[in-house]
Amino acid sequence: MNELYRKYSEINTIGRKIVEDYCKILDQRIFTMQTMSAEKRYNDLIQNYPEVIKRAPLGYIASFLGISQETLSRVRRK
Repeated sequence: MNELYRKYSEINTIGRKIVEDYCKILDQRIFTMQTMSAEKRYNDLIQNYPEVIKRAPLGYIASFLGISQETLSRVRRK
């Protein structure tokens, strides 16, 4: 990759932009995991990605939210 970056400045710019965007996403995810309740994280997931709730297994959803499946079950009942 470094060789491509040196050789083609366009790829350098695109690659760095992708990494920058990814860092912003990770920063936001860390912030929400530390500051939001499990219920709020679940509600945000429903609001922003409703198709995920329909398609992904509950174990994956719980893992993504950083909670146990039991906690997810309680949050979903509310």
